[in-house]
Amino acid sequence: MNDFLKLIWSNETQCEPLYKVGPYERNCYILHYIVSGKGSIEYAGKRYEARQGQMFVIYKGDMISYCADREDPWKYIWADFDGMDAEKLLSATAFSREMRVSPVLPEQEIYPIMKKMYGKMGTLSAEMEGSGLLLMLFSLLIRFFPSERKEDCEVAERAALLIRTGFSDCDCRIEKVAEMIGLSRSQLFRVFRQKYGISPKEYLTECRLLCAKNLLAEGNLGISQVGYACGYADALYFSSEFRRKEGISPGAYRKSKQKKED
Repeated sequence: MNDFLKLIWSNETQCEPLYKVGPYERNCYILHYIVSGKGSIEYAGKRYEARQGQMFVIYKGDMISYCADREDPWKYIWADFDGMDAEKLLSATAFSREMRVSPVLPEQEIYPIMKKMYGKMGTLSAEMEGSGLLLMLFSLLIRFFPSERKEDCEVAERAALLIRTGFSDCDCRIEKVAEMIGLSRSQLFRVFRQKYGISPKEYLTECRLLCAKNLLAEGNLGISQVGYACGYADALYFSSEFRRKEGISPGAYRKSKQKKED
C-alpha cells in the first residue's frame, strides 16, 4: 500500500501573524486543515482565502506560498503524502489546480483522523497505518467534497453527440443544445471547454466545415447547396465562415482538390 499512498509527515502548527511559507517548489502533495483562524494561499498569480474548517491542497511540483492572517492567524494540521494513487485520489475530490480550497468541512470527522497521523512513519507498521488513515481521510473528502468532473464529462459528451448528429440542421443552435441537456449556455460552455478544449460553438463550426470540405471535394453539389447541407441557411455567411477558418473560399478549396485528383 505504501507505494500507492504513503504518509510522509504530519504535524500541527499555530502560526504567528503574517507567518509565510514559500514560495518554493514542493516535492510531495500536502493537505492542510485549518483548525482555527484564517490566512491566504498564492499560486500562479491567484490568491485564495481560507478560514477555520476549510482545507487547502498543494500539488506535487507546485511553486506556492501561503500566509497567516495579521489579526487572526491560522492554526492548521497538515499531512505530506505521495504515491502512485495520490493524484487519482485527489481527482476523485473537487480539488484541482484551479480549486485549491474546500468548503467548510465537519471538524468532528476530519480533525480526529488527521490528529492520528502524527508519528505514523519510520516503521513498516506505522507507515501502513498512516496509509490507512490517508485512505480514510480521502473517503471523507470524496463524501463531503466530491468531484463533479465525471458528471461534467458525461454532460459534455452528450452535448457533443447532439451537435455531431444535428449540425446539418440550420436550427441547430448552442442555446437549443444546452436546453436539451438542462444547462444554461454558460454552464455548457464551461463543461464543454473543460472536456474538449474548445467552445460548443467552435465544435459546431468544426463539424459543419468538415462536412463542407468533404462535400466540396466530391463536387456533386453547388456551393450554396453544400452550405445548406451542412447547416448554413445563408450561402454568403457559409462562404465567409469557410474563408475565415480555412483561409480560402469554398470554390477555391474545391478547385484545389480537383487539381490534386487530376
